[in-house]
Amino acid sequence: MGTPFSDVFEMFRVVCTDYKLDSIKKIDEEAFYTILKSIMLTGLPQFDCLKSLAYVSQEEIIGGETVTRYYFVEVLDTDEIMIISKITAETWFRGKILDTRAFQPFMSQREFKKESVNENLKRKEDYQKFLITDYMGDIRTYYNKHTSSL
Repeated sequence: MGTPFSDVFEMFRVVCTDYKLDSIKKIDEEAFYTILKSIMLTGLPQFDCLKSLAYVSQEEIIGGETVTRYYFVEVLDTDEIMIISKITAETWFRGKILDTRAFQPFMSQREFKKESVNENLKRKEDYQKFLITDYMGDIRTYYNKHTSSL
């Protein structure tokens, strides 16, 4: 069995903190894992890993309940887990920015809040660009590290 998705999710929680996700985990851990799995799988194509990122599911009994756990087919090293967790964080953050745009109330040009909301959104977009630059740098380092011996 390869690396469990939960390893990536734990690293994601180090990279990214969200009180809503933490609340979901406290209420329904399976829902928490389902949400993070969807976010992670959405961003996974950003990483052309040198190992297979195929995954399998396995039914496990935990506390008398049957739960589905997901595992990558291969064992991923710490660099690969970190890159995937950072991509997951960026994908999660992109969703937050899109949510802000979709539900932002209309305000007239004269209102001060409009400028405040726009500046806040600009800072979020800048941070998203930083996240992308960060994981792309990690990917370059990963390739250099793993292909230099070829």
